[in-house]
Amino acid sequence: MIKRRRGAIPRFDIQARQVQDDVDKFGRPSDTPTYTPFTAERCTVQPYVGGDLLVAADGFGDKEVYTVFTDTYLSQGKEGGLEKPDEVFIFDEWYRVAKTKRWQNGVINHYECVVVKIDEGLV
Repeated sequence: MIKRRRGAIPRFDIQARQVQDDVDKFGRPSDTPTYTPFTAERCTVQPYVGGDLLVAADGFGDKEVYTVFTDTYLSQGKEGGLEKPDEVFIFDEWYRVAKTKRWQNGVINHYECVVVKIDEGLV
């Protein structure tokens, strides 16, 4: 039987924020979103390995993409709604969550999140 070493991969808390559009008096999304800060707990940040986002129509091929494993659920947002994808602060820059899925066996909450660097071309 293989024993897992405690602390084999260092995990740390990272700064995150939930992004939500405000609405004006006519019910339309405003130009400035509301940011609600929170902490993503027990995270590891690793290079993104996989091809499903690199060939996406959104053009993620030339962006900085990482995989974040965390105990905290990070939302990928809801298309057409006011809730936007969560953002995390890593390597002194903000990254937007592009994809979130449950990781491991589901006994303890773990999430694998693909994050993409925010720049002028990523809305």
